[in-house]
Amino acid sequence: LPAEGRLLEIGCGHGLFSNLASVSRPRLRVLGIDPAQGKIGFARQSIQGRSEVEFRCVRVEDLPDEDFDAVAILDVLYLIPKDEWRPLLARSLAKLRPGGKLVLKENSLHPAWKFHIARFQEVLAVRVLKITEGSSRFAFADEVEMVRILKEAGAREVIVTKIDRGHWYPHTLYEAFR
Repeated sequence: LPAEGRLLEIGCGHGLFSNLASVSRPRLRVLGIDPAQGKIGFARQSIQGRSEVEFRCVRVEDLPDEDFDAVAILDVLYLIPKDEWRPLLARSLAKLRPGGKLVLKENSLHPAWKFHIARFQEVLAVRVLKITEGSSRFAFADEVEMVRILKEAGAREVIVTKIDRGHWYPHTLYEAFR
């Protein structure tokens, strides 16, 4: 993430990442958005008087703000039908200033054993415990498909980094530039 400027987190949930970004980068202004009012209420309580982070209950397509230096989407896409990914990513990239970066973190299909662990956890969180909102049908992609979708959405360059070493989940980080 940039050291300063504006960051938009889409699907911020309870605000953990937005708060971490705000605290670790004091000159960064952070806006976290999520369609779940309960999670946004919790996130707002977590601010504790800090003015550099804000939370709104809104979807990206209804957000009038533009000109962000970075947009973060972390573990959100799998909860959305795959045919909605490209439009969401295109809207997210459009929120960026020229040269801005979309930071996307999702679980990959590989290695398969890690994918099955991640999928099982999400079945528990979404379908059984109902602590995460989203489609009851999960959508995942491998790195090749995700890069293709990001480029179709308007990314001029995509850097892929596997960040799963030492973790039970197949985390993959995508840095897509406008």
